[in-house]
Amino acid sequence: METKDDFIICSIKETDNAQMVRLIRCVIDECGVSRTSTVYDDPATDCLSQSVENANAEYWVIDYKGEIQGGCGFYPTKGLPDKCVEIVKYYLSSVVRRKGEV
Repeated sequence: METKDDFIICSIKETDNAQMVRLIRCVIDECGVSRTSTVYDDPATDCLSQSVENANAEYWVIDYKGEIQGGCGFYPTKGLPDKCVEIVKYYLSSVVRRKGEV
């Protein structure tokens, strides 16, 4: 049986980048979304941890039973009003989707 202890949410580290890239691209392929002009081919996707290294952005990964199974962040995207951010790169693997509250 799953418990809340099976899920760990923490800030992304550089060592998490490769796992998140694979996860994001897998979800995009699974959903049949275009690979061009999307997060799939966005250069920032390959270096998520570095792209949020400022005081106004953050990205978290979801570790489920020892493996990264999702992530989500916020970023002050250019063109947004002051003090506003965009939710970015919110992806969950099929392993953790539709879990509801445990």
